[in-house]
Amino acid sequence: MAKYAESLLLHALFFTLHSTSITNPILAIDLGKYKSVACVFGANPSRATFASLTTDREHLRKRIGRTKPSVVLIEASLLAGWMHDLCEEMHAKCEVANTARSRIGS
Repeated sequence: MAKYAESLLLHALFFTLHSTSITNPILAIDLGKYKSVACVFGANPSRATFASLTTDREHLRKRIGRTKPSVVLIEASLLAGWMHDLCEEMHAKCEVANTARSRIGS
């Protein structure tokens, strides 16, 4: 699993527990310079699925389009800006998590 995927998943779980507007799955993406890890889950987080994908607009656009998420959750990073813009273009809600404040084991 990618470096911060566990922390991102915790943020996604927290978001799910504190949101009443989740109807579609959550798409949490650990953005990497070349490769990213996408985690998709709905009401039952134990059924989460993970997939590796190339970090570019085309692949991420396809993933968002296929998933039709209630929210896209990404970590705060240099890549967060264009990813947030992509979500806005696709009318997908985007939340940015500060994974530095909630590392597992810290």
